[in-house]
Amino acid sequence: MLSAEAGLHSVRARVVGAALVTTLAAILIFLQLAESDWRTAFILFLCKDLIYVVYALRCRDSWMQRILLFLAILTAFNLVEDWLLVAHLQVTHYNLPESHPPTLWHTPIFGFVAWPAMTMELAILGAWLVSRLRWLGVLAVCGLGMMSIPIYDELALGLHWWRYDSARLFLHTPCFVIAAESLLAGAIGWSAFALRKDGYLRVLRIGVTVGIYLLAITWLSYRFL
Repeated sequence: MLSAEAGLHSVRARVVGAALVTTLAAILIFLQLAESDWRTAFILFLCKDLIYVVYALRCRDSWMQRILLFLAILTAFNLVEDWLLVAHLQVTHYNLPESHPPTLWHTPIFGFVAWPAMTMELAILGAWLVSRLRWLGVLAVCGLGMMSIPIYDELALGLHWWRYDSARLFLHTPCFVIAAESLLAGAIGWSAFALRKDGYLRVLRIGVTVGIYLLAITWLSYRFL
């Protein structure tokens, strides 16, 4: 049993590594395309999601399946977060001169495939850090989130996926977004660790809790930063 789990862990690590390398290669190519818009975001995020879904189902990796369901639940809460950031606070802009994505409510079509694609590596690495360092691991994941969010947003701006304004910025990322996403990164790492235990009701409970937490920290970070 331990040998089977070790083998699954090895395959999982290779799949995550391959998805990450594929993403970096695709971004380097897309940055050379003057016509990059929401379509490149949709293609990249969808292909990356399919890598994880096919692996999780084909290799019967129940932990990865639970993480994917958890991230799907967060995607639903992202609809409300996008309403808050796009319509209410008018900080996030997806409708750009170079890109006019189809939207549902205020979320662009690529937003529905973005969460697993953008956070799976963070979830896997976060779970590993939490398993070894406990609360120090959660803080480490928060630090990783703090460093990665401005990088994502700089790339998104260059690829014509989204941009921000009407807020205090670090580079091209609002300071409150960096704070909120850093806190969310810690929650994702802890959640991925907690989801090692079986039970889809557990996934639903943790997903809804973190979704509410996402909305709360986004609003509070905006108010105080």
